Amino acid sequence: MKTDEYRRLHQKDRSLRSWANRFGPALLIGLYEILLVLFLLVELDVLAVGNLRATNQALMLVALFFLPFVVLALSSTLKSLRLNLQGHEMEMEFNELKKRVDGEFRQMGNEVADRLGDSQEILFTILGGSLGEASRRAKQGPLLIGSKQFRSSRLLAHLLQQKLIRDGVDIPARVVFPNGSTLNNFAGIAYGHIDAYVEYTATAAPFLKVDPRNKDVDTVVEELNERCFDRGIRWLKPFNARDNYFIIIRRDVAESRGIRTVSQLATHSPDLTFAALNEFFGRADGYEGLRHHYGFNFKNVENRIASGYKLLDEGEADATIGWESHIERDRKDKYAFLIDDRNYFPNYMALPVVRAEILEIHPEILQVWSSFDKRIDTDALRTNCELALNRGDREDDYRTVAADLLDPTQAPSSPEAAPAG
Repeated sequence: MKTDEYRRLHQKDRSLRSWANRFGPALLIGLYEILLVLFLLVELDVLAVGNLRATNQALMLVALFFLPFVVLALSSTLKSLRLNLQGHEMEMEFNELKKRVDGEFRQMGNEVADRLGDSQEILFTILGGSLGEASRRAKQGPLLIGSKQFRSSRLLAHLLQQKLIRDGVDIPARVVFPNGSTLNNFAGIAYGHIDAYVEYTATAAPFLKVDPRNKDVDTVVEELNERCFDRGIRWLKPFNARDNYFIIIRRDVAESRGIRTVSQLATHSPDLTFAALNEFFGRADGYEGLRHHYGFNFKNVENRIASGYKLLDEGEADATIGWESHIERDRKDKYAFLIDDRNYFPNYMALPVVRAEILEIHPEILQVWSSFDKRIDTDALRTNCELALNRGDREDDYRTVAADLLDPTQAPSSPEAAPAG
């Protein structure tokens, strides 16, 4: 399946998810009521055209039929109901209960849909086409450069594209955005649906059984290439930019409790809530490893779909996870960025991943994509992501910012100076 085709299918899948979230509960209740009606008709022998009988079973089924409507009506009109059963009081908070249940089901549905969506994207990638088409594309173009969903990945993808143009490589290339998760992009490389993308050393390492800890980046890259040589995949020289994890807490929590390091956070964790996106809880280098390493014992640990920064802002969490390329990294008035004093997180160096066939047909690309200016570092990545965001957050904005970043005559970018898009 061609890239445009599985992207269209993915967008259709997202629309179906939205439709299911909106109408799914009503359909489930409707199905429940239809089943009760069928049971009632059988109990009354209506389907057999027998004599109607108002048995106890039939009356119970009638009560069950109306029960959901009664509960919904009560939840809309009453705030609470206090019952006294044999001396024990029971208070039912209808509105709060309904909101809580709706929220939990909505969160669960989104998390399951995201996990199924990733699996579906990978399946489309694997089953959707042939390497013959990729070989033709490698000779004639355009090369397809994948991008993950977040801003730094988008900027790095456009840096690959613009570097080919700037250095006069005679083959067209275009950025494919959005192209899903890490797994979807890596599967795209393996099965020829894209030709290159930018990955991070410590993100790729667990999938390929490489331990990046206590190793220099050249050793990690060498091991990645050893694992991928027979797969026709090559890992090139890293950028001078990394995108490491760090733990963030609200500034007021940090100052009131004197927390500066992750170890100090662990000491205070029984009184605090930690929340992060579901991806962090499923990673080999994610929450479970972090918990064991530091001995966390948080009061609440929440797997959320909302931005960690938003959860901190709204007071729904005290601590979350972030990346060095996030533009929020500069908001030290709102957030405290803790020191990883026991060195749990390895370095996540950005580097191009390329199909070997591309380098065999166009060997000049190896030199072009291995010679990025060292001034394209972590700070430059964050600053220019903010610049692209302020310009309008469109692909053209990332393309323009990437081209300017590659121009040695350009002064360092200022996000505040960016025109609104």
